[in-house]
Amino acid sequence: MSTTCPTSEELARLLDGELTENRAADLRGHAATCPACAAELEAHGALLARLRAPVPGVPSPGALAAVMARLDEAPPAAPARRRLPRAAWAGGLAAAAAALLLVALPRAERDAGDFAPRGAAVAWASKVGVELWALDGQRPRRLGEGDAVAPGDGLVASYSNLDQAPAWLLAFAVDARGEVHWLYPAWTDAASDPASARLEGATVQRALADAVVLEGVPEGPLRLVTVLSPGPHRVSEIEGAGAAGLATEQLRRRWPEARVEALTVHHRAPRPPAARARPRQCARRVGSLKPARLRGSVGRAAVS
Repeated sequence: MSTTCPTSEELARLLDGELTENRAADLRGHAATCPACAAELEAHGALLARLRAPVPGVPSPGALAAVMARLDEAPPAAPARRRLPRAAWAGGLAAAAAALLLVALPRAERDAGDFAPRGAAVAWASKVGVELWALDGQRPRRLGEGDAVAPGDGLVASYSNLDQAPAWLLAFAVDARGEVHWLYPAWTDAASDPASARLEGATVQRALADAVVLEGVPEGPLRLVTVLSPGPHRVSEIEGAGAAGLATEQLRRRWPEARVEALTVHHRAPRPPAARARPRQCARRVGSLKPARLRGSVGRAAVS
């Protein structure tokens, strides 16, 4: 059994069944003796279970096949036609002609705006969606308007993309001071200008591989903004927009083809460091538990 704690990516691969049987057994044995890894494994499992649930309103994978099978079935035999007496047939023809006149005559007087074709193409923004989750060490929770986020909580995005082409995500937070903190893409080098995160097609909610821990966020409102677009954008397009340009409606006017969403949560104040009591000479030193690790811990990057 391994005594070295695995990475978060390896724990995710364990839950997805991508490891060999020997390695999977080794990690399960390690998690049974390591409380931190066991807690992280349980949190990953709970998140994956919720994200793999079907999206409401999306047909099941077998729905299309069932419809096609019904279309391939032989049509029912047409009922035998019944001969009508000539008088009855003539009367029916006259009634049909009268009805046709009643419908056709007023049509020339109708306003052209009263007629519209039925059906329309589904807008691209209706095919994609993104949700933000907080990982607070207990269980993943989907963030909503007014929720609280504590310092050190991991933030992770999940998405669905019903389109055949990839979608592109910009996700960032604006704190009470107006400073921007990046979630996706990760931005830690002020000299770089990364593009939006690429999101492949997914008919169920799929979590991104990296969770993010924000640093240097003061207490107060924290506005979380997501921009889903059919093509990539750059970090510099947000960094150079200014405070007014980051408003939700302003971003929607700037990128009308994109799906721009925002929600405001409350970021709690950092906890003061606990006072450390002076140990007695006869006391036995006890090692602290390893904190749960999150991949891709990203802080804010200053722009020179």
